[in-house]
Amino acid sequence: MTSDEAVPIILKMLYERFFSEEDRATDIEALREAIGLPTDESKRLLDELEHIGLIHTAGTGRTYFITREGVLAVEQVSLADSAMIQRNRIAREQILRILEQKFREKGIEYYPSINEIAAMTGLSALLVRSSIWYSDLREQVQYDAFDSQGFRISPYGLKVFRALQTKSILIDEFARIEQLSAHERGRKLQTFLADVLSNYGWSLLRAVKTTHEEVDFIVYQDREYYLIECEWRNEPSDPNFITEIYGKIDSRVGINGLAFSMSGFTKGAVKRAELHAPKKVILLFGERDLRGIISGDESFADLLDEKYRELVTYRRVTYR
Repeated sequence: MTSDEAVPIILKMLYERFFSEEDRATDIEALREAIGLPTDESKRLLDELEHIGLIHTAGTGRTYFITREGVLAVEQVSLADSAMIQRNRIAREQILRILEQKFREKGIEYYPSINEIAAMTGLSALLVRSSIWYSDLREQVQYDAFDSQGFRISPYGLKVFRALQTKSILIDEFARIEQLSAHERGRKLQTFLADVLSNYGWSLLRAVKTTHEEVDFIVYQDREYYLIECEWRNEPSDPNFITEIYGKIDSRVGINGLAFSMSGFTKGAVKRAELHAPKKVILLFGERDLRGIISGDESFADLLDEKYRELVTYRRVTYR
């Protein structure tokens, strides 16, 4: 095993031990056995991980803990058990919700303790403590200056909580749209997507009319403008969908197209978008793209950048 292969094993082992055992430290011998590297090499690797802040030693230096930065790194790339990671994320949301509720009910002077938060959420005190001190929740709470065991939601936490509320509403609304007929859900998706993109900071022009056609809406930031079109049929969108979008933007200055299809695109549709690219860019978004944007797991801006890079670098129009 190489050092690069050993790092994920070490972080996974420390993460899972930290969130599942009362004694949250892991013995150095257990780590060496897990990675199978010689003593000197394994110690050097552990020292490197400690130096960059992903783990730290305890006591005599023979036991190790994962750090907050290590926890965030593990969860970002899903190194540990997926059920445990999901449980921990849900736990943080529960803690944030209860702190927001108590903030509204009792004001800024109320700082519930770890045990009180555990009782109110039904979580273990160990999980509450780990969630507050060893995750991104640490920026979302404030501790009592006179008693560091008491906590309340911070101004940043209130902002995060409002974002969680919006996310929950959007997911519920999308689930309702899924139950509609193919004809209805395409139109509903168009309006719904406008609300989603507005949460990403894009301004909207709905039902923009010209002499020859009516388009559903345009999104823009500064001088970046896109015509949005959506389909949600029972079969993949075909080249005619791309042709229709191209026809609406071909004579317009400074505007490109974004095509959203919950049923994906045929090879012909993808090819049509690639052929139009030298004159007008039409980027494609499939079901995975859409669900990621709605859930907040994918950044709309990052997806735009990724799709542009593929088109500029490899002349490929991609979607997921």
